[in-house]
Amino acid sequence: MPPAFRCFPGTPGLPKLFPENPVNLRRALISLAVAALLLPIVTVILVATARLLAAMQDAAGAAVVDRLALAVGVLWVTDLVALVIVQAIQAAGPPE
Repeated sequence: MPPAFRCFPGTPGLPKLFPENPVNLRRALISLAVAALLLPIVTVILVATARLLAAMQDAAGAAVVDRLALAVGVLWVTDLVALVIVQAIQAAGPPE
């Protein structure tokens, strides 16, 4: 077992939810927050590019970029859910 985790009393081998080093949790929170701010911008740029390609009569290119925009949108929603979960873990704090 990695030394960064403590175990509950009476449960040898099962790691606690809260690591000894909160830097990893803080780093994850910052990364998720940055992604939550940047992914909608990328989605809007991709949608605008797809509309531009559709206006230029490039249906295949517009369809591909639309699918990319959809994938980035799904990634953004997943990022928001992960951000809420990490914030809940951080707010709960380690057990006293």
